[in-house]
Amino acid sequence: MARKTNNEKLLQARLFYIKGMSVPLIAKELSITTQTFYGWRRKSKKEDDDWDHYRALTKGGNIEGLALDIYADFGILLKRMRELTDANIISINDLKEIYTAYDIMLRATRKVSPFLDKRSLCLDILELLEQFSQSKYPEFHNAISEIQEPFGSYLLETGFFNK
Repeated sequence: MARKTNNEKLLQARLFYIKGMSVPLIAKELSITTQTFYGWRRKSKKEDDDWDHYRALTKGGNIEGLALDIYADFGILLKRMRELTDANIISINDLKEIYTAYDIMLRATRKVSPFLDKRSLCLDILELLEQFSQSKYPEFHNAISEIQEPFGSYLLETGFFNK
């Protein structure tokens, strides 16, 4: 068996921990020290990847909450990937792969939560509005793009998705 890199071990440790495995057992399984594990967890939390948060969601059976967090994180990733593509830092093919993964994730989360299904429809409409403005009304495109994220927050604040 090939030796795992530290990054692979970190990702595996994250998964084991979120699924509820004890830290000593994770350390033994991955041949790392518990200090290494705690260092990875601390560093990840500073980078807004809170392993304890996800562990609590899965432990409490709050699959819908977990799906919502993953969905939100994926949306942020997708937006950043689009920015990198626009800046010619990554290729359009890389972005297509991310969109494919996003589509698969959306279909899976829709099965978990009607809330996410309604939210994804809204996001699809906002995406179409952005494409429409870019092709038909380019002079308004930047303004429309700027208000999309605050509008999404407004929908959450008003309880639109709970109706």
